[in-house]
Amino acid sequence: MVQIILAILRIIGIILLIVLGIAAVLILLVLFWPVEYQISLRKEDQAFEAEGRAGWLFHLLSADVQIRERTGTITLKIFGRRLKTFRIPEGRRAEAPHSQDPSGMTEAASCSQKPSGTEAASRSQKPSGTETEMPCSQAALETGTQTREDQTGRQISRGETDTAGQKTKTGGQAASDGIGPRKRASRIRSAAISAVSAVRNILSRISGAAAGIAARAIQKAAKGLVTALAFVFRMQELPSDLGDFSDTFHENADTKIESFRRKAEPFVSPDAFSLYGRIMRHLGRLLRSLRFRRLEGYLLIGTGKPDLTGKLIGLLYMILPDTARAYELRADFYQATLKTRTNAAGHIRMNHVLMFLIRLLRDKEFRKLLAHVRRKGKEGSKGRSKGRSVKKKKRK
Repeated sequence: MVQIILAILRIIGIILLIVLGIAAVLILLVLFWPVEYQISLRKEDQAFEAEGRAGWLFHLLSADVQIRERTGTITLKIFGRRLKTFRIPEGRRAEAPHSQDPSGMTEAASCSQKPSGTEAASRSQKPSGTETEMPCSQAALETGTQTREDQTGRQISRGETDTAGQKTKTGGQAASDGIGPRKRASRIRSAAISAVSAVRNILSRISGAAAGIAARAIQKAAKGLVTALAFVFRMQELPSDLGDFSDTFHENADTKIESFRRKAEPFVSPDAFSLYGRIMRHLGRLLRSLRFRRLEGYLLIGTGKPDLTGKLIGLLYMILPDTARAYELRADFYQATLKTRTNAAGHIRMNHVLMFLIRLLRDKEFRKLLAHVRRKGKEGSKGRSKGRSVKKKKRK
């Protein structure tokens, strides 16, 4: 019985050791096996193109990135087989305005209109030997010319009709010369009465309009006078108002400066500045381990301003690693341009990132600063939640 129990325990121990060994191997692989990457950038006469590839553990896990101008794809692979593809959404482009003719219609709309009846008749009367197809713009001009000729003919016909009517009225007046004196006197009396009423209406309208204009002028003058008096009285109180405004401004500025000083005090203390120095040293080690192992090609850059271009080129020369011996930086001091053909490769080890995080967490000042940031974040989230609850109550 004891031997059976010992055998079972031995089997369990062996299984646990195997599991722990596999876990330790995986952890060591993740920490020390590098993630290799390759980057290729192209921007010359063609559109911008970028390609990237990263792989880990003989490309057991890999990712491919391809970008063309505005869109691209990210493909995840396992054992060389595609697992999932993510598409980068394309940005919106500005739509080109549609061309319009002077009449406000597009060329397609003017071309799609059917010819009028007169135009179709005139086309049908032409002999087939001389019939040719005209472009859309010429047809539109002929249609407009014909329309203006029709309108001119209508106006002439209306003028002739009016002349004929006037002649008829003259003849009728001549024929009515034989009316009696009583009827003529009554007509003259009615005409005089209508003329007097018309003159009275005109005079009443003129007097009403004049009265309205005078009332508006008096109202505007009174309003301007009140405004001027108010400004004069306000000018007497202007020095005191300026003094109150300056006092209020200084009080608000002092309050805001004091609150900002209290909030920024943990970040500007001597201990904080010494912490920043240590962080920069640790970050320099990390960046040294993440630098490009291979960098080839060239970069032509110009900002349109010679002084700014020179400063930018100098900064890039400072940033370039020692491995960029085959990489060429060019400057264009006359125009704004950007052309490149860059090939880069390198690798990243997770143990360097882990050591950077461990060094930061071991620092006492960094932990205090991190706790302060967390506490302020919680207080801000509580204040925002209280404000939302108060707004909800007010709405209810």
